[in-house]
Parts: sequence; structure tokens; C-alpha cells
Amino acid sequence: MEFLLELLTEEIPASHIRSALDQLAAGFRKELGDARIGVSSLEVLATPRRLVVAGDLAAGQEDREEVVTGPPLAIAKAPDGTLTPAGRGFARSQSVDESLLEAIRTPKGEYLGFKRKSRGTPTSEVLAAAVPRILGSLTFPKMMRWAESPFRFSRPIHGLLCVFDGRVVPTAFEGFRATDTTVGHRIAAPGPVKAADLASYRAALEKSFVVIDPDVRKKMIVDQIEAALAPLEAGIYPDPGLLDDLPGRSMDWGAQPQTLHVGKEIWARQTTAGVALPQPFMGMVRRLEPMVVVVAEIACECDAHRLNPPVAGRSRIATPWSNDYAAYSSVLQRSAKWGNDAPSLCHRLAPVARYR
Repeated sequence: MEFLLELLTEEIPASHIRSALDQLAAGFRKELGDARIGVSSLEVLATPRRLVVAGDLAAGQEDREEVVTGPPLAIAKAPDGTLTPAGRGFARSQSVDESLLEAIRTPKGEYLGFKRKSRGTPTSEVLAAAVPRILGSLTFPKMMRWAESPFRFSRPIHGLLCVFDGRVVPTAFEGFRATDTTVGHRIAAPGPVKAADLASYRAALEKSFVVIDPDVRKKMIVDQIEAALAPLEAGIYPDPGLLDDLPGRSMDWGAQPQTLHVGKEIWARQTTAGVALPQPFMGMVRRLEPMVVVVAEIACECDAHRLNPPVAGRSRIATPWSNDYAAYSSVLQRSAKWGNDAPSLCHRLAPVARYR
């Protein structure tokens, strides 16, 4: 049966997202394992404003047969086979009919006892108790408080979606009762979005300009960067850390071709990120291009005008950095120091390089 959880928040830093997803996966696996709930699959997803857990779980715990033992048989029964006061007291303490008592053989001898069937707890009840424990246990390098609550989290919480087998799980977290409703992109489609499972959740959010899978968003960004640079026969430095950061920092939405712009500086970042200088290229690269790829949060073509102010603002910041880099690159070429030998001034970022 399908389980779906979404914690809606304000924008969480990319490094916090990676940590939270690891903690969520470990937390749910432990809680469900301890509760004897079968887990066929479990995955964790995220956008800058959503932490998502989805899985295929058993309907509940399996019923168990439990053997309950009491006093030794020699004490619990008289020679004629009737129960002694000790035997009758055991039956009363367990609220069990005396006719159900029997001799139970153990390595230590025979005892008076009975077999009791224990019904398994439904998964929805297990989740109702486990969800607030797991979410409340998440830790981050820097945590904040808001409003009057002493609770601390990476960023303020805005909502909780929690459903199992198409029904809302009766749980709550920090004042938010679980529902089967979230919201779309906060600017392009801020209306309500209902979900009963991962498939309907994913489809409904994509219509509202939200792509919840970080790997899908990363591929969308990289494909558009490559398409934007293809006419120049150029590429970006393969910096996995930077490319992994982009889906966690820049997008809550489905990318459109208008999100990319080639400017005149040397970094690839989302428009709200800090500025960093690139490392030089090695090997077959002939030269670095003085360009920047700007990834902006543009949800539709009509919103493309939002790209212009960030580009202009970054140009004012990056132009002197670009000039510094040109001189710095010349020094590196003369001294033949590349790659890991580059000083910390060239910290990390993907410059545009021409392959011809």
C-alpha cells in the first residue's frame, strides 16, 4: 500500500536538503523495522521547499501468537489436576478463562500457561506515531526558531501532507494537522494540489510547475546548459558538486528553455547564489570563454522578463572578477600550474570553455 509524506517549508539550503533526505530514509526504515511493518520500497525526494518520503508498505503488522507462562505446573495444579490458588490467581491476573490454561514445556521445566493471539497494529497507526518523531529528530548545521514556538528546524514549516492507502494519516507536526493537500509553485501556480499517492502527487505538481525529483531537475538544467552552449562549441567544467547544488538551490519547478541565458562572465549558478571563481580547464581545452550561464526561476514564457534584472545585477558584480580572472589565468598559463595546484582564489565553479 502506498505511503506519501510531504513537509512543506520555506526555502531550505541545498546542503540541508541532502542531510535531511539521509536522515529521513534512515529514520523511516528504523521506525518501520522496529514496528514490524514490511517495506517493499522507500524513496526520498526533495525540492528547496519540500521534503518528500514515498514508499510501498504492508497494511500492518502480522498477527502473532504469544505464549504466556505463569507459575510452575507443580505449584499451579494439585495432584488431582485442579487449579491451586496460585493457578487461579494467574488466570485472573491475565483475564483468561481457566479452561484455556495448559501445560507449557520449557527448557526449565513445565509451567502453567496459555497461547494468546495478538492482532497486528495497522500501518496507519504506526505512521501516526512515527511521523512526528522522525520529523522532530531531524538536525541541521544551523537551525532557527520562529513565532512563539521553541521548536527549531532548518526553515519555518508551512504544511504537512501525509496519506497512506489513499487516506489521510491522523497525525500532526508542530501545529500542522496532516491533510491530503499541498500547493503548487508559490508564484506560478500557488493553488491547492490534492494527492492520494506518489503518481497523482507527481503529476499534479508537474502541472503546477514543480518537479520533485532532484535527478530529473538536474538533467533538465544540464540539458539546457548544453543546448545553450552548443552553438558556441563550448561546455562547462564538469564540477559534480556544483551541478548537484543547482537542483537543490535553484528550482522548485519544471524548467523551460527560457530559463537559460549566456552573458559575459564566468560562472554557472542560480540567480540567488553566491559568486565564485572557476578552476582552470585541463587537457584538450584550448581556452576559457568569458561567459556565464544564468539559471533563473522562470516558470513559463510569460515570466521570462524576470531573467533580465539578475543578469544585469550579476554583470555589475562579475565584470571586475572576470578581469581579475583573465590576468590570473595568464599567470597560470605561464607557470603551467593547473587543476589541483590552483590557489584558493580559483575555488569552485564551472567556467565556459571552447573545445576548438
